[in-house]
Amino acid sequence: MREALAPHRSNPACAACHQAIDPAGLAYETFDAIGRSRTTDNGLPVDVSNLSSQFVAGGAVFNGPIELANDIAGDDGAQHCMTQQWLNFALGRDLTTADDHSIATAHSAFRFASFNLKELIANIVLTDSFLSPSASPRPFAN
Repeated sequence: MREALAPHRSNPACAACHQAIDPAGLAYETFDAIGRSRTTDNGLPVDVSNLSSQFVAGGAVFNGPIELANDIAGDDGAQHCMTQQWLNFALGRDLTTADDHSIATAHSAFRFASFNLKELIANIVLTDSFLSPSASPRPFAN
């Protein structure tokens, strides 16, 4: 797969996106389509070494999915994004600047709890945005 995607990363029309997203996807080449571990793909060895993407943890070099996950988990931007996404889901609406204090409060508590997901959820339901919703929730899609 790495070789198959190489032309996209060298083509100027495609490279901006593919240089960012391909390495994150290639890190998971050690798994087949149903999640079984593998060392070959179509008879060729799978290589998940020395991958790098500006999209992932500020351009960190990683070797495979475990290092990628650790890089993302240790990235402040990813941690902040996780806080925002959980608050967004809990509120059932898009976030606005009025939610900035709630985001900051929940993120601070998340960091203080060593990024414990249960603590993040518990602190989200204590935020001003959750306790005093000011906007209508968006409808759920069928």
